[in-house]
Amino acid sequence: FSTGFTAKRRMTVEAGDEASAYTAAFASALEVITKDEMGGWEPDAIGRLAVKIVTRRSPRLRYTVGRFDERAVSWLKRVVPHRVFEPIVGHHYQS
Repeated sequence: FSTGFTAKRRMTVEAGDEASAYTAAFASALEVITKDEMGGWEPDAIGRLAVKIVTRRSPRLRYTVGRFDERAVSWLKRVVPHRVFEPIVGHHYQS
């Protein structure tokens, strides 16, 4: 979701450590995260869902909101083993 997190992000000194074995993977993942944040839905989608939840007689325990593929990942995590799920997420973040 487009929440302004990207503009407020603060990096630690360690995040810029060129000697770290994780620097390239971190930079790649951060680039994807930034792109997702900047192109995300407006937060009012969550507000509309919140109104729907509080006005229901018997709300469910959990809800997902977002594009179909984003919601599908939540379902996928529950039904596939971690050894299958984690490479899928890693591929998304290009790490």
